[in-house]
Amino acid sequence: MIKDYLDVFPSLQARSYEKWCAFLYHAGHGYLYFLFIDQVESDKDYQNKLISFCSNLSTMNRDFLRDLRKYDSLNYCQEIFEDIRASANPELEVTRLAGNAPKLKIFASKEASYSYSLIKLEELYRTFDRQVPTPLTRERAYDSNDTDWLKMLTSTTAHGDTSDNASTDRKRDEH
Repeated sequence: MIKDYLDVFPSLQARSYEKWCAFLYHAGHGYLYFLFIDQVESDKDYQNKLISFCSNLSTMNRDFLRDLRKYDSLNYCQEIFEDIRASANPELEVTRLAGNAPKLKIFASKEASYSYSLIKLEELYRTFDRQVPTPLTRERAYDSNDTDWLKMLTSTTAHGDTSDNASTDRKRDEH
């Protein structure tokens, strides 16, 4: 493919094909390095804002979230909101979690308690979604069930190309 471009652009023919490939290889890795640094910074920002969000919740809100979990966890706030954000349908996940909330004694009926829990969880999730950014790692991750070519290309290049993987597999099979 590169040789086709070299035919179209004679000025590029002055450079050898190998040098041109090396240039593209290193330029691509430089670009990926900056993507990686951006991703690391984004993940740090995400962690800091997540910790800040969860630690600044009122005691009442922390107790409410802790009661939604059926098991003890020190990271209940983080787990709940990450699960909601990662779900295919966050609104449905909020509804499901609100349905798991124990009945609050201040309400006469289970339905009233559920309505309160649903409204409270929706409000907390909206605040979380506004204050805590989605980490770039999640946005840039390649899902093999999706046909996002850019994510596939950057993921493949960042984690090793197929020729490296194939040669490694051949060497392993020979031994």
